[in-house]
Amino acid sequence: WLEAQAQHASALAEAALSVGAFRERMRVAPDGARSRLLFWQAVAIAAIAGERVPVDQFALMRLGQLFGPVAGSQSFRQASAVFDALEGASPQRPMARGRAELLHPLIRAAFHCLRTDFHPAGDSVALSLALAVRLADPDPSDTCGFLPVLPRPWPKPGAEARVAWWLDALQSGCAQAMAQLTLLEDWRNRANIALKGWSGRTPQRLVRVIGAWPLVSAAMAQTEIRASRAAIQRNLDRLQREGLVREVTGQDRYRLWAADLGPVSRTPAPSTTG
Repeated sequence: WLEAQAQHASALAEAALSVGAFRERMRVAPDGARSRLLFWQAVAIAAIAGERVPVDQFALMRLGQLFGPVAGSQSFRQASAVFDALEGASPQRPMARGRAELLHPLIRAAFHCLRTDFHPAGDSVALSLALAVRLADPDPSDTCGFLPVLPRPWPKPGAEARVAWWLDALQSGCAQAMAQLTLLEDWRNRANIALKGWSGRTPQRLVRVIGAWPLVSAAMAQTEIRASRAAIQRNLDRLQREGLVREVTGQDRYRLWAADLGPVSRTPAPSTTG
């Protein structure tokens, strides 16, 4: 692993710069940024085990509004397990012993979690990657508690391949996460301008909830904000007229709203029941 670290010194430097830039962005990120990234990251990591889950459907499952075989499938259980691993209490950091102390902290996280020869489609690879991104964050209390990764297909065995894969995943993940932060920041700025002159605290609270979740129902917003259903619906309709949110189901019942962040996927959400 030390030889692989030396061989990829340039990529390590670039990854470290990307991590630093991401951490700086998170320090000034708007409310809800960590929650939104958490959904994206859980789905991205679960995909490494071959379990591809649309983030909007995964949000529905976490909201308790997606039922039936889909919600109980292996892919959704895997993404949920990764989500819980990323959201839970900070893991205990392994002691660096012997020559492992010479590894850069970013490489050391991979060394502790990813050096085992996992089966590429097994659950253990996704959960170990979730642990690695948490250990790689030097100060979990300072930002979001994990570093974003955008993993490619699982690499071949060996330190050189694992180090190259890990550094690429970190750099790509930080770039993608910062792009999402930019969209969220721009949306919050548009919302702040649009909400000037609106009365009451419900509009701002509703914007915070919508910014934190990929999809929001009126019932969920009502629970989070503790406002009346009529007030929630009235403000959702008004935010939609302002171009800040969009209703994604096209249904008359069990409706769902998402922040209209701009250049994002417009794939309709599935029909829901319950």
